[in-house]
Amino acid sequence: FGLNAAYTHTLFVAVNASYIESDVDLANGASRKLQGQPDYTANLIFGYDNIGTRQQYTLLLNQNGESIQDVGIQGNPDIIEEPRLSLNFNYRYEVFEDFVLKFKAINLLDSDVEFTQGGKTFQSYRRGAEFEAGFDWKF
Repeated sequence: FGLNAAYTHTLFVAVNASYIESDVDLANGASRKLQGQPDYTANLIFGYDNIGTRQQYTLLLNQNGESIQDVGIQGNPDIIEEPRLSLNFNYRYEVFEDFVLKFKAINLLDSDVEFTQGGKTFQSYRRGAEFEAGFDWKF
């Protein structure tokens, strides 16, 4: 595999999405959605790779549908985690063949994490953005 100097920059966009239908049969003959399984997920990814400088930049946008966080007991409705939009950024720089710097910015939109029960807010909070930096060194 050889590199052509004309192709040292790569810009890409990727999209994927899934609609998920899941059911669990209960002992009483009823059924419900699988706990923790969102009813859909969608991702939009923008990336830029500069092969000449060995740097990669990736922006990831994610949206998940609602999912059952906790199954309702004693006749209470399920606790539902509501959909929210998430935006993450990754950076990778291969300084040398065996030494790579990495940086991640996670949850940049800081959307509300909201749980509802019976259509009413049960709990709501923000996680805040997270930042990670590190390196890989092979020796």
